[in-house]
Amino acid sequence: MNFLSAILAVDEKIVIRTKIHWFIFFRPLAAGLFSLIALSLGETYLFLAVIILFWAFFWLLKALFYYLTAELILTNQRVLLIFRFFNRLSAELFFSEIKEVKVEQEAMGRILDFGTIRIIQNVGKEKVWAEFKKPAEFSKYLQKQLSKM
Repeated sequence: MNFLSAILAVDEKIVIRTKIHWFIFFRPLAAGLFSLIALSLGETYLFLAVIILFWAFFWLLKALFYYLTAELILTNQRVLLIFRFFNRLSAELFFSEIKEVKVEQEAMGRILDFGTIRIIQNVGKEKVWAEFKKPAEFSKYLQKQLSKM
């Protein structure tokens, strides 16, 4: 029995799943490229370039971890955020707790179909999940499930 089937209720079905978009790697790779260019300019920018290179490397590792482990799952009863590192359920929201769903996409996000999903709870708290693939589709399915309540 895998982790996901163990946490789902008997009558609970998966509606849609989405993972982190590959664009999460763009910013750390761009910072790494910038630092390599600064390294090629000579000793004047050496210290700055090395600092940026280390920072970009750790940023890239963090992005890789999220890319490989994070998954957002919509079932017919709730929304789940799972990190598949040690099979950990990070967050769950039952439909009765959800007040509003928002999707935010910048220009590049609209072109490449990724963005931020904001779920506002009845108590005023907000769950924000960024850089996920197909956020508008996820939101559409979530709205559809909420309307069935």
